[in-house]
Amino acid sequence: MKKNDFIFLLLIILMIFIVILFKFFYKCFIVETGSMHPTLKIGDLIIVKHYNQYKIGDIITFKEKNNNNYITHRIVQINNNKNFITKGDFNNVIDKNCITQEEIVGKVIFHSQILGLIFYKYKVFTVTILVIILIIAHLVSIRR
Repeated sequence: MKKNDFIFLLLIILMIFIVILFKFFYKCFIVETGSMHPTLKIGDLIIVKHYNQYKIGDIITFKEKNNNNYITHRIVQINNNKNFITKGDFNNVIDKNCITQEEIVGKVIFHSQILGLIFYKYKVFTVTILVIILIIAHLVSIRR
């Protein structure tokens, strides 16, 4: 197998793997407000993963009860191990509604302003391709 064929095959396998990961295990969001400044900035791409347990200090993304908005704030208190009280780092007061485990999409595990700008401008497919190219470039450079 030629080197170019191998890289192309690897690219396809990685693309399938990344699509499966983001379909079933991870979610991506773009930060739209400054409520988590300076930790998260407007335009940051965040990657969120669902866990079975969360603790005080975790930054979580949750879906609001009354509408389809997603909010990313920090857990500041947990009542009876099932009601989470959240607050944006930049906000002066806690959020008015308690969050239940069912409303939590997941915990923020990664954020990047550069990937956020690329994602916003070119959408998901381009970011996926960019990530794959960066991974392949890294793998090729290690082998040399």
